[in-house]
Amino acid sequence: MTSGLWKSSVVENITGGKCVGAPWVAQGVSFDSRLIRPGDLFLALNGGERDGHDFLAEAFVNGAVVAVVEKIPENNNGEGSFLLVDNVYEALQDLALEARVRAPATIVAVTGSVGKTSTKDALAAALFKSCKVHSTSGNLNNHIGLPLSLARMPKETKFGVFELGMNHSGEIRNLSNLIKPDLAIITNVNAVHLEHFENEQGIAEAKAEIFQGMPSDGQVILYSDNRWSQFLASKAREASIKNIITFGSDSSCAVRLSNFEPNQNGSLIEIEISGKTIRYTLDVVGKHIAINTVGVIACVYALGCDVDFAIDSFRSICLGKGRGKHIRIPLGTVGELNLIDESYNANPTAMRAAFAAFGLTKINNGGRRIAILGDMLELGPSGALLHANLIDDLIASKPDMVVTVGLLMKNLHDKIPAEITRMHANNSCDIAKNIPQNLRVGDLILVKGSLGTNMAPIVTAIENLGLKSGLPVESHEMRS
Repeated sequence: MTSGLWKSSVVENITGGKCVGAPWVAQGVSFDSRLIRPGDLFLALNGGERDGHDFLAEAFVNGAVVAVVEKIPENNNGEGSFLLVDNVYEALQDLALEARVRAPATIVAVTGSVGKTSTKDALAAALFKSCKVHSTSGNLNNHIGLPLSLARMPKETKFGVFELGMNHSGEIRNLSNLIKPDLAIITNVNAVHLEHFENEQGIAEAKAEIFQGMPSDGQVILYSDNRWSQFLASKAREASIKNIITFGSDSSCAVRLSNFEPNQNGSLIEIEISGKTIRYTLDVVGKHIAINTVGVIACVYALGCDVDFAIDSFRSICLGKGRGKHIRIPLGTVGELNLIDESYNANPTAMRAAFAAFGLTKINNGGRRIAILGDMLELGPSGALLHANLIDDLIASKPDMVVTVGLLMKNLHDKIPAEITRMHANNSCDIAKNIPQNLRVGDLILVKGSLGTNMAPIVTAIENLGLKSGLPVESHEMRS
């Protein structure tokens, strides 16, 4: 039997389940039958609205070698292998715990109000030098996604880089106790998920829960320019963690951002580390991305790894769909549009960062800056005010047209000066129908909003202009 990620005898032992059918070796783990790859172990999780047991046939057709189930299908005719357990979710936890124990990996946890995914991706690439690195896929960072990511970690892994997310108190504590990180970076604390917290300090306290699963000789990386850095440092010390490394603009930082020079094509960054000045460039506009890379360097420095390799690796990291990807959209032979797809997530801090980068991005002759902005969700009672208060940063980006989507964004819409063309709709589908006819060659379009506001149809409608031209739509991801 060939080696793989999980063997039937091992999984049967650690879960206390019962194997039914032929022995198996799984090469991967998944709970989505649509995303099964040949050789995967399929977890028939019951998510409330959907029960994985209803998708067993699809999982096997797509190549699953085994399904972890709480019941064997009544119509099963002996085909396919199963692992029968009392609770599939608990079996996933068992896999995750065993993966953590059996791999001699240094575990890095990444959390923060914004920048988690881009920091995690950049850090994983920065550590990838003659060693095995495993990291969270996408943003699988919750009570299901994190154990799934951990269960996928090969036992040969040297560095595991995992993203931890939350929207309620206590969630990060549970995740940290599961992965037991050796190093943790908190990118920042900002007004995100206020719907579930009394104030921003509550968010800081929730982020500090990451220290609960760490050993006393663990390392903590904090962004000193964030107003909560001292509070977080005190929480780390309360957890008996003394090794605290800071990055930011203050002269006391272990990794100091001494200069940042943006231009229309990217950024020049200068840092000071261990008495040495290092300069590097990014093919990306936006100070928030530059700061993320400084945080990555702080982690690499703390781990004793190659800082120069980390810097070289930044050019291979790109912002993905919905997270800042730049897309060139041809309009026949007459020219093109440029679309910045930020449709996946939004909060006040991320909005301001997107506006700053939007204002610095070059536009073609005759083109306009068009911002299409959707509601920022989970902001609680302050939501209306937080939307209205974006006005100064929006104006500073010098938009020619602003399109707002949603009831909360109406508060920003009403503050836009008359000299700026503006449109508003309560749902994204109305904008998706009307916005294409208002675009022209050379336009630079920013689409940003929370995932629940459903800004994706607007992105699709704009991309379809290129498909109608008969020429290929080209992604030219911003590289960090």
